[in-house]
Amino acid sequence: MLILSGAILSAGGDLFSPQEWYRTPGLWDLSGLDFLGRFLFETLFVVVPRVGAQLLLLASTAACLLGAVYQWVLYRRAIS
Repeated sequence: MLILSGAILSAGGDLFSPQEWYRTPGLWDLSGLDFLGRFLFETLFVVVPRVGAQLLLLASTAACLLGAVYQWVLYRRAIS
């Protein structure tokens, strides 16, 4: 488990389970406009700190990995 900026990224998958993103008690038991209003309000707090931090971590890791591979290919071409 990795804790980054208050967001928890676990192998179990907070990243792919929207019901775990929204932590308002009873949110999923509501219906109609009451549900819609509370859902949209909490979405502002879900996107940036909870999901955004995890996606930023994954994107930056992928960018670093691609950069390292690219530099390795350039190095192999230079020495051959």
